[in-house]
Amino acid sequence: MGCRRVIERPNWNVDVVGPIIKTDLNLNHLLNSNILSTDADNAYHLFYKQDLYKLKVDSLFSLPDTPNVKYFNIPIGPLTFAPSQVLESDTENTVFGLKGVKLVDLEFKSGFFEIEITNQIEEVLLFEYELLGASKNGAPFKINMTIPAASSGNLGSVTQQFDLSEYALDLRGNNLNSFNVSAAVFKITVDPNGDAVSISKLDTVAIKTKFIEAIPEFAKGYFQNQNVVLNKQYSEIDAFNLFKSGQLNVLNPAIKLYVENEIGMDLRASDLLISGINSANNNSVDLNTTFNTINISRAYHYPSQRPAFKSSYVEVDVNIDNSNLSEVLSSMPDQLSYELNLEINPLGNISGNNDFIYYNTGLKLGFEIDIPLQLVVTDLVIEDTVDYKFAEEKFYNAINSGNLNLLLKNHFPFDLTTALLIFDENMEFVDSLTTDLTIAPPYQPGADWTLVPIEIKPETIDNLTNGSKML
Repeated sequence: MGCRRVIERPNWNVDVVGPIIKTDLNLNHLLNSNILSTDADNAYHLFYKQDLYKLKVDSLFSLPDTPNVKYFNIPIGPLTFAPSQVLESDTENTVFGLKGVKLVDLEFKSGFFEIEITNQIEEVLLFEYELLGASKNGAPFKINMTIPAASSGNLGSVTQQFDLSEYALDLRGNNLNSFNVSAAVFKITVDPNGDAVSISKLDTVAIKTKFIEAIPEFAKGYFQNQNVVLNKQYSEIDAFNLFKSGQLNVLNPAIKLYVENEIGMDLRASDLLISGINSANNNSVDLNTTFNTINISRAYHYPSQRPAFKSSYVEVDVNIDNSNLSEVLSSMPDQLSYELNLEINPLGNISGNNDFIYYNTGLKLGFEIDIPLQLVVTDLVIEDTVDYKFAEEKFYNAINSGNLNLLLKNHFPFDLTTALLIFDENMEFVDSLTTDLTIAPPYQPGADWTLVPIEIKPETIDNLTNGSKML
């Protein structure tokens, strides 16, 4: 009988170097800029440009689908009408109910013109219709329709739609001295191939016309003096999105408010109120300036060219001499709120009914921030999150303890206190590797990395495994 010695699982110490994460926080992280460049003195500037608001043409006017109805009756009767005899020939005017707009010319991008006719006369009728002042490639807008006869008490009826795309329409009316009026001539005739027909004064022909979903490509006239109020709007900005807390003093910043006017009318912006909002601390700072109005010239019209207009531009400089801009930007806003009043044609009809608009044009309002990167910072908290994968299970089960080496370089001209925190995939906190490690400036070119060993315990290995993000 003998004894067998139980041998424990062998283990030994090894040095293994393997990266878990690598990241950096630099100027582009601190200020998430669209453009970071240098000036003539090689000083860094942050340029951040963003559109705030666009006034679209369809907010100024739209063409209604309201029908225009005309009735034909003979005043006395019954009377007999022979084949080819004209029952009615007349001119009609359709008035567009456009509030605040007096149009004289219109070009259609899309839409339809619909004619619906009902007939109580017991004979087929012919209908001719011309929309005066309407043309497409030089051809007039003319329609010929056949109206079925009434029979056994049932009305004769017909409905047709006609495509308006690319048609131009004169809206000065039949005498060319009005506005918002389309003129048309029509004629109703007894069918030449039909029979003579007896018509009483109760027999009626009803003609209903209307524009359906008409979208203008171009419109010209007078957009009367009126106000468009832009109620408070909000816009996200990400220029300071990695600054979580602390104080930031911005030195000598400038903002250029810019307006691009694509429409052919003069505008005046007033009561402009812009506020910077820091949603992290619920702090809001109003931008106070020495100016209250911005006059905006109309776009230039070149009908024979493409594009047929040229935008006008206005730029307004906002700086520390005419505003509290430093205070607004030092609050590190992640939102801007803005509101204004926009007056259309403040000087009246100075164009002589030559205001104009084109489809999908409007007014754009935006800003461009210029910040020389000369900052005074106090107790700023900067953070970034990096995904990582520690090790597969068969490998990390073999790790009992050790050191996790943290290699650091500080290029900033101020002290940094570093924290390295572990979170899971849902950003739930798991563990902290270090919370109060201070790195002094400055980093000198050619200097070695600062190596900070962090002791790894079994529970730390488990937490590294359970985590997937480091902050």
